[in-house]
Amino acid sequence: ASAVLESELVPSLVDLVSVQWEAGNDAQVALCVCAFANLADVGCSRHLVDTGAFELCVNLLQAEDASVQLYAAAAIQNVLSDDVVAGDSGVAEFAYGQRLTGVLAALAQSPETFVAEMAAGGLSNLASSPAMRSLSAAVIVQAAFRGKLVRRAAERRRKGGGGMEAVAEEE
Repeated sequence: ASAVLESELVPSLVDLVSVQWEAGNDAQVALCVCAFANLADVGCSRHLVDTGAFELCVNLLQAEDASVQLYAAAAIQNVLSDDVVAGDSGVAEFAYGQRLTGVLAALAQSPETFVAEMAAGGLSNLASSPAMRSLSAAVIVQAAFRGKLVRRAAERRRKGGGGMEAVAEEE
C-alpha cells in the first residue's frame, strides 16, 4: 500500500478513467475501476477518497454498463469498509449530498446479480458507518425542530399572531 500512496498511480487512473469514460470505452473504465476496488481492499481507501477516485466511483454508479457499475459498487463497498473512512464526516456528508444511499439501494435491486450484491454491500457499509449514523441523527433532530417551529407558527396564525418570523424570534 505504501508504494501506491507514494506513486501517481491513483491520480493517473482517475485521469485515465475520465478520458476513457468520455470516449465511451466501458471495458477500459471497468478495468481501471476494478483496480480501485482492489486498492481499497489492500489499505488504500483513504487515498482513493483524497484523490477523487471515490467520488468518481460514485458517479460511475450511473453508468449503463454493468461491468462499470459492478466495479464502481465494489470500490465503494471496499472504501466504506475502512474504519477511518467510515468515521469521516466529510465522506458521510458527500455520500448524503450525492444521495448515495438511494443510488445503492436502487442498484441493489439490479437484475445483474453481482452488481446487486456489491451495491447491497456498499449500502450496508454506508448505513453502518459511524459518521453516516451521526449525520442521519443530526438530520432527524433538525427535521423535528423545523416541524416544531412550523407547528408553533401555525398555532400563532390561528390565534391571530405572527407566523414563522415571530416563532423564530422566540427561539
